[in-house]
Amino acid sequence: MYDNFIERKWHKKRTNELDFMKSLWAKLFGSLDAVGQCEECGRSILFNPMHMAHINSKGARPDLRTVEDNILVLCYDHHTQMDAQFEGKTRRDLRVFPKIEEIILKYKSR
Repeated sequence: MYDNFIERKWHKKRTNELDFMKSLWAKLFGSLDAVGQCEECGRSILFNPMHMAHINSKGARPDLRTVEDNILVLCYDHHTQMDAQFEGKTRRDLRVFPKIEEIILKYKSR
C-alpha cells in the first residue's frame, strides 16, 4: 500500500511532481498500488518517488521535471548509481545507458 509519509514529505513542493509520478506509475503498471519493475535489473518495487529517476536532473533542467520520457523507473540501488555511483559503478555502467544518452541528446538542443 502507498505510504502516506511520502505524501507528507513531498506536500511542500509546488511542482506537481508527486502527482505526475503517481500518474505515470499508474499508467505504466495499472495502479498506484501495483508492483513495478526496475528498468535496469527487473527487481520488483512498489511506488515511491525514489524509484522515479530523472535522466536530465531537476537542477539542470527543471522544465523536464514532469516530462514522461525523462523518467526511468529504477530500484533504490540503480537510482543511486544513476545519480552518483553505487558499488563503484556509475550511470555509464547501466544497461539502460543507451536510453539515457538518447534522452539527453534529445533535449540538449532545446
